[in-house]
Amino acid sequence: FELTGYSGGAAVAVLLAAGRADVTAIRTVAGNIDYAAFTALHKTTPIDDSIDPFSVVSKISSIPQVHFAGSDDDVVPRALADHWQAAAASPCVMVHSVAGASHETGWEAAWTALLAEPLPCK
Repeated sequence: FELTGYSGGAAVAVLLAAGRADVTAIRTVAGNIDYAAFTALHKTTPIDDSIDPFSVVSKISSIPQVHFAGSDDDVVPRALADHWQAAAASPCVMVHSVAGASHETGWEAAWTALLAEPLPCK
């Protein structure tokens, strides 16, 4: 399976990948995959009853991944994806900025080109 998740769905994608042996790629779009950084950024209380996707970063670091971050996204900024990439410490994990995309807009027009980009380690 190749998994794709948008926003909170990105967390679902990485957590699902951590529990399966048949995931061959992960793509996230404006993905909230680092709950601690997200709650610190927005000064909100942590989600107590949820598994933080960041807890599985090393477990899935060999799976080819691209994390798309919108250049104008102030909800889930690129810094969260960069933190994930640094923690993964893997050539199979990359972050790609999408010019002009916010959290809600700019993705539909860019998606066909983004999906055609080669994944690292594939």
